[in-house]
Amino acid sequence: MSVREPYHYVRFREDSLDLRETEITLRAEGFAVEKHNTPPKDGYEIEMKQVFQKDWNRDHLIVKADTLEAFLTQSVATLLQRKSRPFTERDMNLRKIVLELFNKVRPDFLAVYSSNEPGFDVE
Repeated sequence: MSVREPYHYVRFREDSLDLRETEITLRAEGFAVEKHNTPPKDGYEIEMKQVFQKDWNRDHLIVKADTLEAFLTQSVATLLQRKSRPFTERDMNLRKIVLELFNKVRPDFLAVYSSNEPGFDVE
């Protein structure tokens, strides 16, 4: 039996996610939620804001279930595990919510990128 790599999967959405509303919803579902804002490190941030997104925002949420974590921005979600473990019921619920919120496997501007969900085990 081969050992699985820790789960890591990236998803996207077309429009901007309301992080405040999402934070409230995820807390109500019983998940640990941390809100963060990463300040820009240099002037390059201003150039990127003008090029890519009208409402550039550095806010993000880190959501934790049992073995699964989600890093959520307004348009990108990363689901990951630090160590490969079978998903619990709470992990599966977090995965389901994130996949519903972020329903695209690639960003529109990067048509050649594709992301396949890795395999995982369930308790």
